[in-house]
Amino acid sequence: MESSVDAPSMNTLSSPNTMSSASTSQTSQGRSKRQRTSWTDRHTINIIDNGVPRRRCSHCSSTWSTNTSTGTLTKHLLEKHHINSTSEPHSSSSMSPMSMIQNPLDTSKLLITRTLEKKIDSAVTKYIITEMLPHVHVESLGFKQFMHDVLPGYRLKSARTLKRSIGQMYVVIRQIVIGFLSTLDSRFAITFDGWSNNSLKGFYPMTLHWVCRESAKPMSMLIDFFHVFLGDGVGKRCGQALFMRLKSFGISSHILSVTSDGASDAIVASNELGRLLHDMHGDDILPSSNMLRCMVHVFQLGIKAALEVISPSTMKLRNILVSIRSSKVRRAIFRKYSKSMYEHGEREPPCLDIITRWNSTLEMYQEALKLRDVLSCTIADSIIAADFVDSMLTIDDWNHIQAMEQWLLLPARICTYLSGSKYPTLSLASLAFNGMLSHCNKYLGVDVESIESNTSKVTIEVQEKASDKCLQYLIRYQESLKSIPSRIATFLDPRYVALLIAFFIHSKLIGIFFSYIFRNVFHLHICFQSSNIQ
Repeated sequence: MESSVDAPSMNTLSSPNTMSSASTSQTSQGRSKRQRTSWTDRHTINIIDNGVPRRRCSHCSSTWSTNTSTGTLTKHLLEKHHINSTSEPHSSSSMSPMSMIQNPLDTSKLLITRTLEKKIDSAVTKYIITEMLPHVHVESLGFKQFMHDVLPGYRLKSARTLKRSIGQMYVVIRQIVIGFLSTLDSRFAITFDGWSNNSLKGFYPMTLHWVCRESAKPMSMLIDFFHVFLGDGVGKRCGQALFMRLKSFGISSHILSVTSDGASDAIVASNELGRLLHDMHGDDILPSSNMLRCMVHVFQLGIKAALEVISPSTMKLRNILVSIRSSKVRRAIFRKYSKSMYEHGEREPPCLDIITRWNSTLEMYQEALKLRDVLSCTIADSIIAADFVDSMLTIDDWNHIQAMEQWLLLPARICTYLSGSKYPTLSLASLAFNGMLSHCNKYLGVDVESIESNTSKVTIEVQEKASDKCLQYLIRYQESLKSIPSRIATFLDPRYVALLIAFFIHSKLIGIFFSYIFRNVFHLHICFQSSNIQ
């Protein structure tokens, strides 16, 4: 039990008579007690806790010994309540210590009970998880200020405590998810991908996909996020980790397919997972034809190979942009020319691309082509011309960049659609694959005499070489699109059928359409019989 009492130091400030009586009492005891004058005293209350005098914060339920130093109180007020000696809501002239005790800023409304504190802790944890924020977000200044303004009496937990709470919450939710998955009468497809941090520690998320029987809608759930140490045998370790997690969730016998990128470790991981599932459940679970590769990753490899065709021109452009953006003088010269050439005012130099993201390279090409005249004038300026002797862009270099920019437009649209689609199925990959094949074949074996006059021979050669490089990667993936799952997905996808119907009706070839349907149904029937698929 605790009760508020008047502190001797505060009594001494209330009236002269009280001061003299307190002084006489202290003298009679043989020693004098120094008067409290720190600004922190205006934010604490003297209480009796189980018969022991203590000091309590006016803004929360924290308590200290009466001998606690002002440094400890200052640190608490600053870190927990963002209050310091220069930002107090009330000065000493407007509010005395005694009035603080009599009306301590309505602290009764600011006190947080233990039950309410747990509910707030849980709400903060759910907020961090739902918004996919890092756990250190709770220690940011803005979040601390927000929580202090909304709940002044709440003691915000540290990032380490929040991380521990997330782990405890995952243990509980994991059991709920296991129970939920056991009620589903569905086959599951899994996808996984991997990254590594600066410490070469590999991280792999595993996502589960299935079709809801009630609503016929595709569903997905991120069920785990594990790490595997890199080095020799990383593919097998990853496959074993995938198997153990599927087994722990009780769905190892319901796996229909697995999709990963085209990296060697991902391929080995898929094969290892398939081997372990076959040993436990037989060959009907995850056959080799159902180990798929992500189409966007295949495009990534093919397009990166195509970009190597103009690698020298790309390196010159990168060197120019790095040199301009890293110097205030060169950047100022670039702005001067852009202001004189464009009516909208100054323009900034194009941003450098990210080597591992070819779509950023396309954006760099596009911005550079828009500002081609500005870049040419900037690198030719007498003040800085000597800095660009080794990276001067010739007319052929600009033609290379323009030809590659034109070639990349369709792949960019295809990959943007695939990456942003909420319905990225294997049938959609088939359509995208056929589109890329047509795009590459269009530039192969082009007759130079039939090309328009404004297209140079250099442009034709660049686009033809880029198409040939990309096709080498696409052909490797072609076998995956001839598999039984691909044919079934293509036949059953209503979007694909709708496109075919529209095409054949528009072409007045409705008889050919029904012939196509019959051939596919017959082929699927043969596939089912040969594979004993139910």
